Amino acid sequence: MDLAASNRVSDEKVYGEINSSPEIVESDGEHTEKESTDLSEGKLPEDVAEAERGEKRKCGGAEAGPSGEELDGKKDESSATKKLKIASTSEGLSYEVVDEEEQIEPALEKLRKGLPLLAVDLEGEKLSRKGQLTIVSVATENDTFLFDIKKLGAEVFDKGLRDFLQDPDRQKLMFDCRQDSDCLWHQYNVKLTNVLDLQLMEVIHRGDASTHQQLPLSTNTQVLDVPRVLGFQKCLEDYVKDEDLIEAKKGLESHSDGVWLHRPLDKSFLRYAAADVIGMLRLYKVLSETGNILNLLRDVSNRYVDFYRLKEDRSYDNYEGNPFLPWRIFQSYYSKEVQCVGCKRLFPSADFTNTQKREGVQKCPVCRKVKNVADVQQNRKDNRNRESDYDF
Repeated sequence: MDLAASNRVSDEKVYGEINSSPEIVESDGEHTEKESTDLSEGKLPEDVAEAERGEKRKCGGAEAGPSGEELDGKKDESSATKKLKIASTSEGLSYEVVDEEEQIEPALEKLRKGLPLLAVDLEGEKLSRKGQLTIVSVATENDTFLFDIKKLGAEVFDKGLRDFLQDPDRQKLMFDCRQDSDCLWHQYNVKLTNVLDLQLMEVIHRGDASTHQQLPLSTNTQVLDVPRVLGFQKCLEDYVKDEDLIEAKKGLESHSDGVWLHRPLDKSFLRYAAADVIGMLRLYKVLSETGNILNLLRDVSNRYVDFYRLKEDRSYDNYEGNPFLPWRIFQSYYSKEVQCVGCKRLFPSADFTNTQKREGVQKCPVCRKVKNVADVQQNRKDNRNRESDYDF
């Protein structure tokens, strides 16, 4: 997810001016948090006092921890393995940075031993099939790893990260995975599988999953009140209410382009990346209270994974990316007959009037909403310019 996903619906400058509209809830794209738990699977020494100190470190405590040697009681461990076992903590967030080749396998091994539920997020500059990926964050209940792609290079995917992300037996929590999926597939040949997208899960939780998906033809001349999708920070504020996570997500918007390319990466950016995946796990727990929705969520998440990935060409305009729930995204099957001239997706002919089709101006309800918002913004801008002219 760029500073926003990311995806991600807020983070994208792809939305242009549309995100500045007061009618639109901005999203930051993106993405998650790991709830601190006990170190039931950690390889700590049997000494109880040492184990307690290790747990304090994992939960973000201030107490300094023992070295990698002391943790396992071994004198011949590699320095990379030792480094992994010393978690970096920052104001309540615990994470480990993987930026050396020798650290990759130990990190993946710890993740493999974790629960099958993972949280995954990407950071970088203008993420999509274009742009540059710099960080892949992965978290389980017990561990959070930030893989530094800028330092490790694309080879990190050949050394196990690709297989891990493609593993169909592991559920992956993501937040607006559309740009991330496009990036991973077109730049690194990684096809995400078994994704549960939390942005869509929040829509289901809110009750807006199907209210706009099937409408009578008579409504097609109107600009509909189509549902918006929320950004990750907004979801943290509304559902998780964890101040450490919310604070870690704030304050980066003012930075200039290219900040994710700088090394060493400022600690505030590491906290931001860790808060994404840590927060996703917490958000999932809250939204899971909705009930038995996993089958529906898996189905629609698969369509989110393919949403940009399968497009032959990307337009990167407001019709392609915007803060609204994509039209008919919750419908598994529908006839694909007429192309919307905005988002270029295919929909049933009945979604458009005969006049629209005859004149070649057919737009799906979401694209009509996007056009309406853009027109309102342009009218306001024109009015301000006229008022400025009168001042002289």
